[in-house]
Amino acid sequence: MNIKSPQQIWQTALGSLQVQVNPANYTTWLKDTVGLGYDSGLFIVGVPHGFGVEWLQRRLHSLVRRTLIDITGHDLEVEFRVISSLPVIPKKKEFFIPTDPDPFATPPSSLNPRYTFDAFIVGDSNRLAYTACKDACDKPGQEYNPLFIYSSPGLGKTHLLHAIGHASRAKKLRHAYLSAERFTNEYIDAIQERQTKDFRLRYRDLDILLVDDLSFLCGKDKTEETFFHTFNELHNANRQIVVTCDCQPQALPLIKERLRSRLEGGLVVNIQPPEHETRLAILTAKAHQICPDIPGEILDLICYHAGPSIRELEGCLNQVVATARAMGTSLTIDTASKILSGTEEVHPALPTITTEKILALVAEQFEIKEDVLTGRQRNSQITQARQIAILILREETNQPLTEIGRLLGNRDHSTIIYSYKRALQEIENDPQLRQIVDNIKQSLQKTD
Repeated sequence: MNIKSPQQIWQTALGSLQVQVNPANYTTWLKDTVGLGYDSGLFIVGVPHGFGVEWLQRRLHSLVRRTLIDITGHDLEVEFRVISSLPVIPKKKEFFIPTDPDPFATPPSSLNPRYTFDAFIVGDSNRLAYTACKDACDKPGQEYNPLFIYSSPGLGKTHLLHAIGHASRAKKLRHAYLSAERFTNEYIDAIQERQTKDFRLRYRDLDILLVDDLSFLCGKDKTEETFFHTFNELHNANRQIVVTCDCQPQALPLIKERLRSRLEGGLVVNIQPPEHETRLAILTAKAHQICPDIPGEILDLICYHAGPSIRELEGCLNQVVATARAMGTSLTIDTASKILSGTEEVHPALPTITTEKILALVAEQFEIKEDVLTGRQRNSQITQARQIAILILREETNQPLTEIGRLLGNRDHSTIIYSYKRALQEIENDPQLRQIVDNIKQSLQKTD
């Protein structure tokens, strides 16, 4: 009989857990754990730090328990314990510390080579943001500091941050581009590895700090405090700070007033959905990369068909080109019109996904009435159902955030963003909830 040791069992469990949880969560909370003991229906997992024990117990206990039951074939309980003598091999996190005369905090591989200032199509909707970003790079810390850029998703915020990164590298400026999520995960790593000093050096000795999707910091008090002090040190030294977000500073939920006031103290710029001429110019530039001979009238048709997001423009372009190629037909205005309207398809017709159908399925799955789901009533079950409805509405329809908010009791833009991100976090850490979401999405694909 092949009897495995607790460590062997746990290594098998880690292999299974690695594909079930978010990669950042796996690296932060599970990677350095060990199997310490298995006796009398109790499996003990060794964890390097006390806050790791608390996080695992609160967020992943049920998933870990089910995984171990599947592996061992026996019912058991799981206990997480701090073990100070864990055999952890020391590893050095590669935090950047400027030592040579030509330092760069952001490696070229971290920046999309297509996202440059030259490749950014400028129109009335984004001209101020473009000009401010150019000035921030040309005269860091002198004009607009901080520079806060906000818009709905898919309108070019990240493109501009990458463009500043490329230009900063060309000017030999010390810079760093990262998302707020990466800042959070690196801060946690620094605490675990006792390298907080190196972490502070990395982000407090720069010429330009570029942070994408700042709303990820909402509700994360310790990380927000660290970012606040980093912000202050850079700002006091006249170093440039550029951040992006889905909403303006005063609409950020769960952000402390002291950070909010700092963000409002520079230039706050909104990127509006591009007007038709700018959308057509953007689409023409993208079309040149994948299908240079596509007729202009088809591009004009795509512009009218697609929603306001630049990503949606590109998606419709890819759909038209790929479907025509798969069908082996020439790309004409009639073919493109049929593809975009869904009457010319390679595969069987997809079911129509409506907001009404989504809300009905969510209400049915959570066993609540639709008017409760879209009303103002709140408890844990209703709130979770509403967050899941927001997630599915955003991922399965073209509804703008304002319309989703209207459908769900006239909730504002920032509430919808927070609820969407909260739902993403919940389904990452709760396999049962993720299965519920999958069931709803599968039901949406069934034809009526």
